[in-house]
Amino acid sequence: MNGTPFVHTTHWKEQAISFEGAEPARYEQKEGKFKLRCEKCGSPIGTWSSKTDEYSIWPSTLNRDRSGKPIGLDLMKPTGHIFYDTRVIDIDDGLPKWDEYEIKAEGKLEK
Repeated sequence: MNGTPFVHTTHWKEQAISFEGAEPARYEQKEGKFKLRCEKCGSPIGTWSSKTDEYSIWPSTLNRDRSGKPIGLDLMKPTGHIFYDTRVIDIDDGLPKWDEYEIKAEGKLEK
């Protein structure tokens, strides 16, 4: 819970992510789903799913260039909206919308 109307999350296959320094600490929150925190300061980084071999990483944790812009942000364009049934406002941007994770809606993962 964070109290904001939007949460920007990026989803990555395991081989697409690397961490600088120490690997994040992992805390199993339920079977196969782990919360990730910085080993040094404890800041939340994202989550890891062993069911999908996928990271969910919050862009606020990404390395930044000298201007403060996250490196690679131009490669992270939105592709859709998940959990749209719980939205607080409508979004008219032409992107697909799902009431669950996209991969579940497309039958790629068991519910």
